[in-house]
Amino acid sequence: MVANVQDHGKWIQLGSRDTPNNAFYEPARPLLAYVGSGIIAICFAVNDLMLLEDTMTRWHPGVMPFSPRAPILLLGCNADLRGVQDGDRYVASNGPNGETVTMEQSRSVADAIGAVQYLECSALLDGDRDQREC
Repeated sequence: MVANVQDHGKWIQLGSRDTPNNAFYEPARPLLAYVGSGIIAICFAVNDLMLLEDTMTRWHPGVMPFSPRAPILLLGCNADLRGVQDGDRYVASNGPNGETVTMEQSRSVADAIGAVQYLECSALLDGDRDQREC
């Protein structure tokens, strides 16, 4: 996807590149999605703790050799699935293990990978609104 946007009077071309998360794309992913990136967005679903863990063990280490100076945004997607709070944990009605990622866990990973910002979004709740800063 490519979009031309204007920021403070200057036109910028924004492009996003994504590859499916399967073994077939592993060898090509760095060349298709990482090399020459001006910014890296690492996304995970807040209703799956394993996906947040993959941020530190797979996605961040996989990106850094190809775009070591690119700023990183950590994006928590599906924020509407966080569910309701039950004591110290959040319970999602459709999460793989029933427990979702806490804001504290997300912020901790963002700090650990040197992300410039952590944001959460929800296609269901946010629509065209700006994402929530966390």
